[in-house]
Amino acid sequence: MSELQLLLPVTLSNSSNQNQTVLFEGNATLTPISLSIGVTSDNITAGEAQTVTVTTTNASSGANIVGADVNLNVTDPSGTNIDQENGTSDSVGQTSFTFTVPSDASVGSFQVEVRASAPGYEPAFETSSFGVIGLDSSFDNSTNFDNSSSDGSSSSDGSSSSDGSSSSSSNNDFTAPTVKSTNPSDNDNNVDPSTKTITVTFSEKIDKNTVDTGSLTLDPNVGTSPSIQDVSVSGKTATFTISGLLPHVDYLATISSSIEDSNGNFLDCSGSSGVDSLCQWNFSTSGSSTSASITINPTKGIVGTLLTVSGTGFQPLTDVTVKFDSATGTDQTDATGAFTFSFLVPPATSGDHTVSATQTTTNQGTKSDSKTFTVIPNIVLIPTVGQPGDLVNIKGTGFGSSANVSLKFDSNPLVAAPPAITNNKGNFSTQFTVPQSSNGTHTITASQGSNSASKDFTVTNSTVNIASSIDTPLITEKTNLDVPSNIFG
Repeated sequence: MSELQLLLPVTLSNSSNQNQTVLFEGNATLTPISLSIGVTSDNITAGEAQTVTVTTTNASSGANIVGADVNLNVTDPSGTNIDQENGTSDSVGQTSFTFTVPSDASVGSFQVEVRASAPGYEPAFETSSFGVIGLDSSFDNSTNFDNSSSDGSSSSDGSSSSDGSSSSSSNNDFTAPTVKSTNPSDNDNNVDPSTKTITVTFSEKIDKNTVDTGSLTLDPNVGTSPSIQDVSVSGKTATFTISGLLPHVDYLATISSSIEDSNGNFLDCSGSSGVDSLCQWNFSTSGSSTSASITINPTKGIVGTLLTVSGTGFQPLTDVTVKFDSATGTDQTDATGAFTFSFLVPPATSGDHTVSATQTTTNQGTKSDSKTFTVIPNIVLIPTVGQPGDLVNIKGTGFGSSANVSLKFDSNPLVAAPPAITNNKGNFSTQFTVPQSSNGTHTITASQGSNSASKDFTVTNSTVNIASSIDTPLITEKTNLDVPSNIFG
């Protein structure tokens, strides 16, 4: 039974790879942070709990920032501090703060101030606000906190509206808005991963002041959440600009129920179409337009060469199997479906060998690619300097399988003891005696058909006994080659 070989990754301190941590020194350019602030409700009664959710993203790439330090400060209309907290952004770049508005809090607009910082980024500052009414105030879904209607008419204090009519103390619109449709729609399983916008259409015009980038969340089944970069509201439609959809990923989309119409009525999820009672719907992205492919570097070399396999177009954050013939290793793709895996070329015969990367998933099937690596014969001499009569160990790799190897000292045949015969992996190990020769550099050649390799050996004269000069242990195994231990599992 043949033994399965494992390819183990090699980490180089001076190589560039996706997992390496780089510390910037001096005047390195810092990346700006983009902050988005969302609240549970834009209008809240004193004594109730309020939740502020802060989303931190890379302003350049739109990627979520994990582990950012986030500071929250909330003040009432008089500037009195009612809540101050610190937090750290989670795996989707979000930090949530929940606090209770004091029951005796001042009525009016409460200011939310957020500061965020992270290594390699410029500190960021952003503000938002929400309204608070007193416990004894009359408030229902028909009340607008800013006391102005969407058409510019005056407040409900009895003053005239823009058309000259007198406004009443309350309006008669108690109908909550609902979701009529979304794009992508619920259960759409063929969404292009290059999609840049998501739209939600409501049953009536909505108040744009109640919609921000935190009003939509996209939760993937694998990988990181896309970035919600901007939102625009036109009449009944809210359009969210996004980036970072990944191919072959299932997404759970949620639209905030805190969205209001122009009369202050909150969104009714249970009466909506295309979303469930939590205002959620599902969609899935289609495959990447780029097929899975790999490159290898280098494309030829001796046994023990550091070989790097780089792949793209695979499913994100999923295991991929890398093989050199039957020797196997495993790596995981990053959020873009790429990977880089390095290993030492295991014992193999001369000629071409297949390097492959394969990934099998339930929703994507099998994706794979392969390249050819050529093994070149090589020999090692131990020692490389000696005098006539010395014993020299010679090891060979990358020759043909199970065949005799001829040795020469310059153009003269050498007698190996034991005979130089390769094993099934093209390796051999034997020894020879340095013949009488002149001082200087001589060429040791190992040949087997079209396969050959050579190394230099330096001869020096010595007056000591020949036997006493041999300090290299004899090698008696002819079928096993010592290779770096981290090639095998």
